[in-house]
Amino acid sequence: KPLDIQFRHVLHLSNNAQVQNITNMIDRFWVLVQDTEPTMFPDVPKAINQLWEAGYTLIVISGCSPTVVKAKMDKSGISKYFKLMLGTDYSNPVMTKGDGHFKIIRQELNIDSAQFQTTSALVGDGDHDMIIAKNAGILAVGRLTDDNSKNLLKAGADFIIKDLTKLVSLLCNLSANSISFKPISSLRGHAR
Repeated sequence: KPLDIQFRHVLHLSNNAQVQNITNMIDRFWVLVQDTEPTMFPDVPKAINQLWEAGYTLIVISGCSPTVVKAKMDKSGISKYFKLMLGTDYSNPVMTKGDGHFKIIRQELNIDSAQFQTTSALVGDGDHDMIIAKNAGILAVGRLTDDNSKNLLKAGADFIIKDLTKLVSLLCNLSANSISFKPISSLRGHAR
């Protein structure tokens, strides 16, 4: 869920009346996150390289602020693989994870909503990720972390994977055996 909603919820549960300071709290939170060294699951670098080599267009959407997304991606050394890295700017409704980001992606890739639905997949480990994917009509792939499989399925995950290096084979199988999913790379007719 968006960070401001999470902060409001915590403040409400703690009976803390300082709701007016949420913006300052969020700003401070992002400064702390930006200064923290990001960690990746061990399979992520290999999976990203596999997807890149297979010709998939990679895009990050995040509830983090745009500067934090860029800092995390740069520090992780994976920015070069991504066409777009979109963070959330709570003061700009277009820059939000979900519909706002999807609109920006469609414009950047010059595709309409129907093409977006048949060529896109969202991979995430949260319920909210699956919900926004299903609301957009795109493939929802849940990343198994800890014990989140029931929640991912309940939120609408089409598939659940534990190891991201299995993602390329999943997408290739779907592309070969389905008329409802063709990755954007197939529209462009290219591979790396």
